[in-house]
Amino acid sequence: MYRDPKRPRKKLIAFRLNDYEHEALMKLSAERGDQFGTMIRELLLAEASRQLEAMQLDTPEQMKAEWSKAA
Repeated sequence: MYRDPKRPRKKLIAFRLNDYEHEALMKLSAERGDQFGTMIRELLLAEASRQLEAMQLDTPEQMKAEWSKAA
């Protein structure tokens, strides 16, 4: 089910969208052929990585690589 059984996704984040925001994201999801939640997670992590890099902080991918080395 998960690529790495030690890292299942267990954390839930809920947020609210207005009708226009939701419709725009649903259209994008349909165009990409992605599940809505998967697309939102990918967009969120991509933007977080971009901002972390700009601030010269570790990105989620760098953190994952460091955790893998420690294991």
